[in-house]
Amino acid sequence: MAAPDARPRRKLLVIVDDTPESKLAQRYAAVRAKNAAARVLLLHIIQPSHFEHWMAVEETIREEARTAAKELLDAAAQEVFAVSRIAPDHLVREGAPRDVIGDLVAEDREIMVLVLAAADGKDGPGPLVSSFTSNPDAFRARPIPVMVIPGCMTLEDVEEIA
Repeated sequence: MAAPDARPRRKLLVIVDDTPESKLAQRYAAVRAKNAAARVLLLHIIQPSHFEHWMAVEETIREEARTAAKELLDAAAQEVFAVSRIAPDHLVREGAPRDVIGDLVAEDREIMVLVLAAADGKDGPGPLVSSFTSNPDAFRARPIPVMVIPGCMTLEDVEEIA
């Protein structure tokens, strides 16, 4: 008889990129995972390039994007583990962010919430936050809550609310 999986089954989905707000979302998810016996799923989305006429250039751009994604995800995974003491899962997907996230939520029934952080500036909360908070059909296949962390918060503030 196999031993039961000791890892928590519920997941908090966090989009990883090189923005300051991504770090806030990662910190919230890490602390929340620790407090709620959940896991963190880190997702980096590579948006399609528009070099279709130059196949060699397109493949080089894709390979560079995959390498950068791996570096970002490895660093994020280390930070999440340092806080939660639970090894996060991580994925790289290609496509339009809204479609990729919607598809992933539909296929992975363990994802319980999407954690985003708003940009801290006068240009608005950012494209992902705007996309998922302004459209009620964002998750047609399986609705989940979207947690939006204000971009003006510090990492310490985030830890207090998680």
